[in-house]
Amino acid sequence: MVGVVLTNRRDNQLDKWENYELLNIPSFQKLTKGEGVKIAVLDSEIDLTHPEFKNKNITYKEFIDSNNHNYHGTAVSSLICGETLGVAPEAELYHLKMLSDEFGSGKSWDRAFSYAMSQDVDLICMSIGTKAKLSASMEQSIQNASDKGIVMVSPSGNEGLTVLRNPANNENVMAVGGIAIDRKLAKKSNKSKFMEGYAASENVFIADTRTKDLYSSVNGTSFANAIYVGQLALLLSYIKNNVKDSDINIRKFMAEYNASHREQRKVIDMNMLKEYIDIYFSL
Repeated sequence: MVGVVLTNRRDNQLDKWENYELLNIPSFQKLTKGEGVKIAVLDSEIDLTHPEFKNKNITYKEFIDSNNHNYHGTAVSSLICGETLGVAPEAELYHLKMLSDEFGSGKSWDRAFSYAMSQDVDLICMSIGTKAKLSASMEQSIQNASDKGIVMVSPSGNEGLTVLRNPANNENVMAVGGIAIDRKLAKKSNKSKFMEGYAASENVFIADTRTKDLYSSVNGTSFANAIYVGQLALLLSYIKNNVKDSDINIRKFMAEYNASHREQRKVIDMNMLKEYIDIYFSL
């Protein structure tokens, strides 16, 4: 689901800041860095030796028996809670390996979901996609998490088609597409009238232990999805920290925000979001 360009970290620090400034993430991080929010990442393994994860609040569990390594999980979690790359670096992360290279199973999926629910996570990041139909058991796992109030987020896919890949095509999952630096739809991002959010998916700077410099620049809606999850974590943390009795349906809240900011085309501008939150809750 991704395209990878191996690059030098120093030369591409701008990539990170351009994509994050595009969404006004740094200014919102002055208010909160995601503290008090629990996020489960269902993906391939994470390399906890990477400096992005030093002293981070990460629980790592494996639900599939495999030695087939894949950088993808490390990249996704670095965008959510990495020390310098993370959108919500103070969030509590549960990284759950349920993919072997690019493939998983219904069993590993269900076990990972069950564990995530047992930890009372707020968000589940599934930066994965398939053309195949999900099994009845997989669909039930999603339904169970939705019934518990957990917000699940998954990417649209990277074929440039008007279609959503599973699990983003499930009605209980928020679908996220990719945008370029000009805020226009990324060429390879799938699109749909059911899309609920967009984030940067081109030249995204990630943690990558395959390279000597430990970082690389990548393209793909998987990474837009991770950034978007980080934004939701910042939103949720800000509300928890500032609103008494802040039990809120984040998905419904975002639908109302998008309806009020149609010109943003479902891209979360964090400055506008703060203004909206403050008015919504009379802060």
